[in-house]
Amino acid sequence: MLFNSLSFLVAFPVFCALFFAVPAKRQRPLLLVGSIVACAAFGWFSLAWLVVITLFGFFGGRAIATSRSPQRLAAAVSIVAAPLMVLKYTNFVVTSFQTSLAWMGVWIDVPHLAAPLPVGLSFYTFVVLGDLIDVHLERIEAE
Repeated sequence: MLFNSLSFLVAFPVFCALFFAVPAKRQRPLLLVGSIVACAAFGWFSLAWLVVITLFGFFGGRAIATSRSPQRLAAAVSIVAAPLMVLKYTNFVVTSFQTSLAWMGVWIDVPHLAAPLPVGLSFYTFVVLGDLIDVHLERIEAE
């Protein structure tokens, strides 16, 4: 669902009205469901990655809440950020490596990652990371 499509033009006001109509305690779960539905509109690949990151964030937050050790925070942040690092930055690193070697006169052909980048992956990852940090700092409770 593109932001300039008719389906978005219809779905967004309906979702906003629903969001403000539900009680405050139900708004966050509604946002989660709305995000999942919107990402599913772009394909199952995007949705699958967001579900994986959601689960990592959920269980990571629970682990951090039981023991607020920096090691648990580091582990949870690493696990949640890993899909973003691999899917978004692998080709950048490979291309940079190839270019650096080419400057030295060494030519190699390294295959690039052909996986599509899920819609909203960066934004969603950073939201989950923010929640993990907030749980660690005891600003919010793990859900």
